[in-house]
Amino acid sequence: MENENNSQSWQGPYASLMMLLFALFVVLYAGSRVDADKLKKISESLKQALAHQQTTPELSAKKEASDTLVVSLDLEELKKRIEADLVLDHFAGARLKLYMDQGKLFIETTQSQVFEPGQQDPSSLDLQVLELLATSLTKHWAELKLKRELKIEGHADLDDAKILSHATSDTRFKNSWELSGARAAWLAQHWTKKMKFNPSLLSIAAYSKYRPEDQPRRRLVVVIQ
Repeated sequence: MENENNSQSWQGPYASLMMLLFALFVVLYAGSRVDADKLKKISESLKQALAHQQTTPELSAKKEASDTLVVSLDLEELKKRIEADLVLDHFAGARLKLYMDQGKLFIETTQSQVFEPGQQDPSSLDLQVLELLATSLTKHWAELKLKRELKIEGHADLDDAKILSHATSDTRFKNSWELSGARAAWLAQHWTKKMKFNPSLLSIAAYSKYRPEDQPRRRLVVVIQ
């Protein structure tokens, strides 16, 4: 009788052990499910945080500043080379002004007599200067392998406006907006036809008599950006 009891005494502890193991596996399984869900949430949160970080104003500003610096270095070199060409022609150098502003290169005519009041064509002397500028631009644009845009701005002044205030139906330009735009368009067309400048790089703008407000001048401004 004692042997029979001894042979069955292991069944109780064994059953308890199995129950404990079963409970342990259930807990482990449940824990693994919770961790997986938590991991998924953490992963999504990290993705959102990284995406937000990549588009923060601070990083965007830094990238823009870096890009502007690269562009400015190219344009600074272009400016230096054009100025070197103009030094060889003192007359041209005195009638053009080059300067950098906000990562852009500005080249503007400095003489108020570039255009006769109410006329779109520049004087013959200033035309020679503008052709020299186009030659210099074309040469160094290719050497530096620039991929920039070039805008020609046309300007008018109060003398233009006074003449155009008496415009009739037969007058070619009705106001200083049309005249300033025609001046820019004339130069763009002259550069592309005679000087063989790449037309895909060009655009034009008209500013009438409003820039600068204190002292508008009959002039052209080339902006490279």
